[in-house]
Amino acid sequence: MPEIWQFGPFMIRFDWLLLAIAGLPGYAVMKYKLKKTAHDDKPVLDILTGGLLIAALVWKFSPVLFSPTILLKNPLGALLMSGSSEGAWFGILAGAAYIGFKSWRIYGFRWLLPDLLPYGIATMVTVYSLLSWQYGAPTNLPWGISIENPAFKYHPVNVYRIVVTVPLLIWLWKRKKEELGSGQPFADFMSFYGIGLLLVSFFETKTEWIFGMSAEQLVYFAMVILGSILGMFLKKKNRIRRIKE
Repeated sequence: MPEIWQFGPFMIRFDWLLLAIAGLPGYAVMKYKLKKTAHDDKPVLDILTGGLLIAALVWKFSPVLFSPTILLKNPLGALLMSGSSEGAWFGILAGAAYIGFKSWRIYGFRWLLPDLLPYGIATMVTVYSLLSWQYGAPTNLPWGISIENPAFKYHPVNVYRIVVTVPLLIWLWKRKKEELGSGQPFADFMSFYGIGLLLVSFFETKTEWIFGMSAEQLVYFAMVILGSILGMFLKKKNRIRRIKE
């Protein structure tokens, strides 16, 4: 399977195309869960769509952000070139900032959209992992997968990710719908999924970045810490509210 697909003068990475395809059922699941709440008439997912569009644009034009002289040397080429992995992180941050600002401006400090995101993310990751094999570190285990030479096997990281994600999605689905908007589903998702992805990352081929950890591992570790802190804050807030009532 080619890594890059070309459509005339435009090129797109195949894994990014699969990610976009996997995002469709993820969006559908969030839309379904939103209809089960009392806020189904609010443009919550429109804000998400805007954030994703900003993230995609920042990623697409990230080479220009890092090297503005590209516009002077080859303006047309800047439109055709693909974004970088660093640009993807900048795009995620820009999209998240937009989503947070718009949610706060329109609804105040509400947790509805963050509580919907775990359903969409877990669905998207599951579908993407089913569509695409990801080879990890070498292994002698019988379920290892080969690229060309059967003598060399590698960890099927996409299968490990499914094993971690599907039970979490089922657990989320069984939660009470009244919890949506409380922030607790988002906090629990950050903590538990961060732990799961951190475990899976040890079977991946990784480049150490700092403290012996890769950039992805640091993100997963941050998810665990932030989710735990947020969960404790929300539980304390709910206890205080119950005492006042």
